[in-house]
Amino acid sequence: MVLRETRVWGLSFQPWGFQPVVGTLMNTFLDQIVDLVDYNAELARGLKVLSGKLDAGEALVDELEELLVRALNPDTVEIGAMQQVRAFIEADPDDIRRYCDQAGISMRHMQRLFSRYVGVSPKGYQKIKQFEACSRELLYGEDENLLTSVGLDSGYYDQSHFIRCFREFTSFAPRRFRGERPAVKSDLFKEK
Repeated sequence: MVLRETRVWGLSFQPWGFQPVVGTLMNTFLDQIVDLVDYNAELARGLKVLSGKLDAGEALVDELEELLVRALNPDTVEIGAMQQVRAFIEADPDDIRRYCDQAGISMRHMQRLFSRYVGVSPKGYQKIKQFEACSRELLYGEDENLLTSVGLDSGYYDQSHFIRCFREFTSFAPRRFRGERPAVKSDLFKEK
C-alpha cells in the first residue's frame, strides 16, 4: 500500500460569522456540501491562492485576515442581528423565553435570527451543544463514568431521553457509540 501525504486546510467560523461572507441563509447549507465559488467567487479564488502558501506562517494569517475582511460586508442591521445571536450563544441560557424577555426581543425574532445566521433554531442549537458535550464525554472521558451519569451531567432528563436524543444525531445508542467510536475513525492511513 502506498501512503500519500494529505494536506487539509480549512476555516472555522462562529455560527453567526459565515452568513455575511456568503450572503445566503445558513439553513440553505444544512445536510449538503456546497462550493464556495457558487456563493462568493472572489473569496474562493483568494483562498485557492492562499492554499498554495500554506508554509508562509504568520504572513499567511495576515493575508487570510485581509481576504476575509474584504469579503465581509455586513450592513448595520446585520451587525446588530449578529450581536444578538452572539449574546444569546455566550449567555447560554437554560430558558430561551426568559432570555428573550430579559433581552427585550420576541422569541419569534430570535428564532428568525438563528435561522438566518446559524441555520437552526435556538432550541436546535442548544440540542447540538448538549449532544457535543455528552459525545465528547463518551469519547474522551473516563471509561468508568456510567452512561446514566454522562446523560444526566449533559442535561438530559433521564436515560431514555438521553438515548433517544443521542440516536437522533448519530443513529447509535450511547454505549455502542462509546465502544465503536465512529466519530474518531483515524485509520485513514493505516495499512490494511
